[in-house]
Amino acid sequence: MKIRTRILPLLAFLAALASCGKEEAKLESLSLNKDSVALVGGETVQLIAMPKPSGVVISPSWSSSDPAVATVSASGLVRGVDTGTARITASALGKTAVCNVSVQGDSPSAGPAGDGYLDPRDALALPLNSNLIHSLGTQLARKSNVMQGWDFTDASHYYYSQAPANLYSQYISFVPGPSQGCSNYMTLERFGHMTQIVAEKASDGKTYIWCNSNGQAMSDGYGNSLSISRLEYKAGETLTGGYAGDMFIMSKQYNGKPYVDLQVSVDFDYRRLLVGGRVSGVNTRFHWVYDLDEVLALPLKDVTLTVSVGGYLDGDGEARKVTRSFKARDLSDAKQLGYFEVPRGADPTKTYYYSHQGHAVYGNYVWFYEGEALSDAHPSLAFITVYDYNGKVVIPRTEVAALKDSDLMRKLGFTYDGSAEAESLKIKDGVLYLGFTGHSSAASANRIQNILKYDLN
Repeated sequence: MKIRTRILPLLAFLAALASCGKEEAKLESLSLNKDSVALVGGETVQLIAMPKPSGVVISPSWSSSDPAVATVSASGLVRGVDTGTARITASALGKTAVCNVSVQGDSPSAGPAGDGYLDPRDALALPLNSNLIHSLGTQLARKSNVMQGWDFTDASHYYYSQAPANLYSQYISFVPGPSQGCSNYMTLERFGHMTQIVAEKASDGKTYIWCNSNGQAMSDGYGNSLSISRLEYKAGETLTGGYAGDMFIMSKQYNGKPYVDLQVSVDFDYRRLLVGGRVSGVNTRFHWVYDLDEVLALPLKDVTLTVSVGGYLDGDGEARKVTRSFKARDLSDAKQLGYFEVPRGADPTKTYYYSHQGHAVYGNYVWFYEGEALSDAHPSLAFITVYDYNGKVVIPRTEVAALKDSDLMRKLGFTYDGSAEAESLKIKDGVLYLGFTGHSSAASANRIQNILKYDLN
């Protein structure tokens, strides 16, 4: 013991001696990756603080001389707000560096007076809480199945679509308000997967549902729809023909293959129509934006389609080809306000790596929704990316943080088992609504449908 007590002070002395003349590197100066930038309202740029010597560890603080012109986040992300100039300053260890920012043009405002620009990033970063829950625990005509699309025309008129995998029938359920159950429903046969429906309260006092139609029999139900229908909602009615109402088709093709799984979004305030689709065997989503009134004014054409039906599902009959003739407006004849493609993401950090779960047009922007339910590989996930009409990313892919806390989801009744699958989104009057389907009990035969609400004004 005596030897040990003598050695310890000696070691401390030797360590102190060795450190003499070896001072920690001091920060000599600080610079930024950009000395000046020019932005338009809503545009962002990432600034990076660079120390000299490079080995000095810093945690810079950021400030803007005029947040009304440009703001800066704690990580150095600068966002243009309004016309003018501002100085963005990074500070660390007594040193500073400045970037001069000039902004041209206001950040577009939401609503018909602006162009519909909204930034959801701060809102989507919020954890799940009761204030975010717009509707909870809704059960539909088929309690065992997830919703595929939904919409509402006012506070007491909600509509949800379902496409059970084991049936050739699809369902549109009417729900008289948030957090309520199905009041009545309408049955459609062989229309398709029913993703991304639109509910329209028309000037004639009737409610119309926009949905895909002329679906084809697949091993997991009806899909690969070749048209869009705008049909009147009638409680208790069954439509058996595979299509109904006002019809819209897309005759143009992709390298000789038809566009299928046509899904629609309508912005009635800005009078915009968004159509999304796929091509079998091509890992890309295609998007077209039109003026709604111009599309509605297109002449009707005589159309003949041949679809594959039967052969897979109980009661669906033998596999067969059916030829249908009807009149429709051809979207290929309409002037495109915009067109872009979203290829399948190569890894989990890229847009459309997870399943496409819907899209929405709002003003001059297109919102892309993706996600997947709880699995062995990952928790429940949902992401949003916002594009302009030509496919330029306006808001980069942003995760919906409300799904990160499985225990809280259970506690608030959002899902029984932590599984919440994204299903369709809507934007109305500057408010973002995100749909999710979950389980109300350990049995998947008891599904609930939920909606989160984010006020982005």
